[in-house]
Order: sequence, then structure tokens, then C-alpha cells
Amino acid sequence: MGTALEPHGSRSQTQNTMLDQHDGPFLTDEPEPRSADADYDQEMEDLLQAVDDEQSSDQKNIETLLARIDELETSVRAMEDEKLRTLAENQNFRRRMQEQAETTRKFANENLVRELIPALDNFERTLAASQNGATLDNLLIGVRMIDKQIRDALRGLNVERIVALGQQFDPEVHEAIATVPTEGKESGEVVDELEAGYTMNGRVLRAARVRVAE
Repeated sequence: MGTALEPHGSRSQTQNTMLDQHDGPFLTDEPEPRSADADYDQEMEDLLQAVDDEQSSDQKNIETLLARIDELETSVRAMEDEKLRTLAENQNFRRRMQEQAETTRKFANENLVRELIPALDNFERTLAASQNGATLDNLLIGVRMIDKQIRDALRGLNVERIVALGQQFDPEVHEAIATVPTEGKESGEVVDELEAGYTMNGRVLRAARVRVAE
């Protein structure tokens, strides 16, 4: 006889045993499809992370900029302080120079005065001697001494008398008062000196006043 067929819809003992041993759902090799909500959540999470990263980067940039601003402000304050110090030093220097220039101007003739005081002393002695009946010779000695002292004092300041007599007229150092006809003299020659002229360190202090041959 042939093998009896199992009724439709019935399970074999082997199949029942396999089903009984598997308590959970059947697993397949295909991944479970993601839902739309899961994709949205992931996108939001990624977006929030990107925003956080950007905010963190912006915060670092702001901190860097603030630190740089502090450095620049400190540098500016230092430069302003240096500028004020330099300005104060320049003002003090100018004030000292002005004071020194004023002192120099006040006492510029100190050396000359020191040299002239002894001449003044001799002049007073000579006047006193003339009132006490001194002879003419003694008075002349006193006058010559005074003259020498004054000339020595001037020479010490590089003051020199301008040579005029017998020289050709030079408008740089001579002042012609008149021209006179003179025999035996070249035209333009200084024949008479009315007032001596002087130079100081080569600069004319006073031109010699002269008469010149026609």
C-alpha cells in the first residue's frame, strides 16, 4: 500500500519541533527599513551638532578677537604714554635751552667787563692824580696805560682796528666822508682818517670814516 497523505493544513512533527524551539521572531538577512521619523531625528541631530560646532568656533574667534583688542589697546596706551613722556622731555629741554640762552645773553659781555674794570680803575687814579697836582708826564703815563689795557681787552675778543691811511678806498670797511684834491696821491686813496673802524672775528663792527683823494 502507498504512504498515507497528511491532511491539508497540517504540520509535520519536525516542523512543529522547529517552531517550538524558536521563541522570538524569525530573523532575515535583510535590514529593517528606517522610518521617516528616524531619518528626521538623525537630520535634526546632525544639524544641531553642526550649529553647536559653529557656535563653538565663533566663540573661539570672538575670544581671540577680544584678546587681540586688549593687546592693541595696551599697545596704544603704551604709545600714548611714551608720546606724553617725549613731549614733556622736549618741553623741559626747550625750557632749559631758553634759560641757558637767556643766561648767556645776560653775561655775554662778562669777560669784556672783567678786562675793562682795571682800565676804569687806572682812569680813576689818573683823574685823582690830576686833581692832586700830578705832572703832565705822569698823567700821560696813566692815559697810555689805560689805552693799552682797553686795546688788550678788545684784542682778546678778536677785535682789530681797520687799517685805513694809505689804503685804496674799500666800501666794505671804509666810509667816505669827503673827497679832497691831493697832490702825489692816487685817486681813491685814503688820505685822512676821521674815526677809526673795527672788526670782530672778521665782521665789520664800524667802518672807518675817511677822506679820499680825488
